[in-house]
Amino acid sequence: MRQVPFAGFAGAIVVFCWGMVSWMVTPLHDRSVRGLADEDAVRRAIQTQGIESGLYVVPGLPNAAGVATAEDMEQRMTRWLQRHREGPLMSIFVKVEGAEPMSAPILITGFFIDWVSATIAAFVLWLSLGRCQDYLARVGLVTLLGVFAATFCHLSYWNWMWFPLDHTLAMFVDVIVSWIFAGLIIGALIRPTRQPVDLLG
Repeated sequence: MRQVPFAGFAGAIVVFCWGMVSWMVTPLHDRSVRGLADEDAVRRAIQTQGIESGLYVVPGLPNAAGVATAEDMEQRMTRWLQRHREGPLMSIFVKVEGAEPMSAPILITGFFIDWVSATIAAFVLWLSLGRCQDYLARVGLVTLLGVFAATFCHLSYWNWMWFPLDHTLAMFVDVIVSWIFAGLIIGALIRPTRQPVDLLG
């Protein structure tokens, strides 16, 4: 158990560094995150809406606010269905205040998230040492946790929120590669003892 915090910290360093490399050095995300042809026009349109920071979808989801009768709600739903079928469909993440790119708080928070995630992975591996005594098996278990995270998160966004397939695949590769690297470190630090811990039965 004493290995877990250190292995989590070491794994977080690897995940954090790979994130920097994947976004700033490799071409993995070059084509999956695009800019707009007339960015200023879109900025002005959002500013004139007077909206707050948050997540917005287009077409906006129909709700019962201000609806007097069931027929009015049915008409609102009909309009929403028509707009949804015609497109365009958008998920818009808005931060009205702006922010300093790659600021120290963002980097620190990002590393903390990686640290918590890697520590969870190290703890799961520690619980599984009775079944993962071989080094490659330990690396494989941590990698499998990355595959789980990528599948559940990014494929869900692709399916439910219409995230583009190229962006989804880029993020899928990004996450899995980061946890392969983390697995190489965590698997080396979380090792079986003479009496392996097997809490899974």
